[in-house]
Amino acid sequence: MEVLERAQAGVVRLLGGVDAGRWSAPTPCEGWSVADLARHLVTAERAFTTALGGTAYDLAAIDAEVRRL
Repeated sequence: MEVLERAQAGVVRLLGGVDAGRWSAPTPCEGWSVADLARHLVTAERAFTTALGGTAYDLAAIDAEVRRL
């Protein structure tokens, strides 16, 4: 769990440093903006940590929640 916590903290630092105007910028992933990539990371992390707890997850519901954020 310590490795996961360090990885999560790193993502928080990375995303916290994104300027408001850069969310729509392209990434090396063709067709993906910074916001798209961030949403993918956060959605996958939520699904993974939910599954680690032994709870089934609804990926579409998690994605919808992350999009609202």
